[in-house]
Amino acid sequence: MSEEKDIEEITNNTKLLNINGTLSTRLKNIIKKNTYISNNVPKKPKNINSLSYLINTKLTQSQCIRLGCAVEKVLCDIILNYTNLINIRKPNVKGSKEKDHLFMDEHNKIVYYAELKSNIQLDTEKRKATYQKCIENKLQLRNEYKDYSVKMFLVSCRHYTTSVIPSDLTCKYSKIKKSLVGINDYFSYLGADIHFDSENHYKKFLNYIVKKMLKL
Repeated sequence: MSEEKDIEEITNNTKLLNINGTLSTRLKNIIKKNTYISNNVPKKPKNINSLSYLINTKLTQSQCIRLGCAVEKVLCDIILNYTNLINIRKPNVKGSKEKDHLFMDEHNKIVYYAELKSNIQLDTEKRKATYQKCIENKLQLRNEYKDYSVKMFLVSCRHYTTSVIPSDLTCKYSKIKKSLVGINDYFSYLGADIHFDSENHYKKFLNYIVKKMLKL
């Protein structure tokens, strides 16, 4: 092989970019085979009971948490837009149990309190802490708003309606079973004239939130 050809091959092999400015095939292969990168590619959760299961885009754990917060805030805005309820949720105070949603119906003297979960498939300790928090907050609200009736909900944001929540999950919340609801039923109880026709309809709603949140 001539010295001129040797120099040409070395030059081609050491190029990082092609003539059109794209990464060379060799460099792409190095990146694809890198074990750190392959082990840290976010994977779609296999847990069918997780909210992120309904999302088409691959999300990191941090993004899944942000999604849960975003859904909580958007649902609050929807309720305020579709009802005459007042948002009475106060800023979190150190030492007190925070509440996800807290609305007041002044006309009918009702306070609506809700905790929203992206995934209700929790271990025994977390599940117990969740329903105990609901019960304790309801009692606290009854004392605070003595002239109002207090209605409490645990909203499974993964399920667009209560009927699709698996029975093996609902039975684990027996202490507050009647308060465990899906999105449509939550809207209905609060008097919001809006509902999702199907899980596919709800998925489109969620994926639009992700699109805006991640600026896709």
